[in-house]
Amino acid sequence: MLQLHLPLRRTAAYSLRQHLREYLEYKSVPRDALDDLVLAANEAFSNALIHSGQCEGAVELIARVTEERVLLDIVDQGCGFAPAAAQTPRDPELLAPHGRGLILMHHLMDETQIDEREGGGTRVRLVRRVRCGRAEVLATT
Repeated sequence: MLQLHLPLRRTAAYSLRQHLREYLEYKSVPRDALDDLVLAANEAFSNALIHSGQCEGAVELIARVTEERVLLDIVDQGCGFAPAAAQTPRDPELLAPHGRGLILMHHLMDETQIDEREGGGTRVRLVRRVRCGRAEVLATT
């Protein structure tokens, strides 16, 4: 398992991508899935950075690899997020230079779940089904 606690700063996105990529390579995740996972995690981190409503704070990344899937949790301590209010692929606002992160996550992942956390914050769970070379035993969560 990989667990990172990252400051809520743009510069931390590089660290997230670097550590996640190294971990997934070590776990022998196929390259196409690896690239998609890193991109989706980066989008989730960027959303936390932009929308969490905090100047300070942290984002936690937890990554787990099993024989059949990769599971990523990206958790912030911000003011929460209403996924129902997000844009759809047909939204006219898609012409804006931003705002496609959720659509991208849904497209790249087999499962994308966004939950408001009790006490504040958001958890984004990203799941990609893939055969991996170095699996972990995953406790039920």
